[in-house]
Amino acid sequence: MALWLRTAEPILDARGVFETVAVKIGAVLLVLGVLHVLNVLVLNGFRKRAHVDARTLATLEPPRRPQAHGA
Repeated sequence: MALWLRTAEPILDARGVFETVAVKIGAVLLVLGVLHVLNVLVLNGFRKRAHVDARTLATLEPPRRPQAHGA
């Protein structure tokens, strides 16, 4: 990503500086936004799976204590 921020073409005026910086920052923000959405989707999947697992565990009976013989 850092290598993509370099530019080979010369920037002649202030307008070119602002346009180049805006395009570069916009591309970085776009990539970060996509990564953020993917991260949220993955973490949401983990949360849903854990929630379903917790529900299945709640329906199970707890283990019974062994009875002492002769009591």
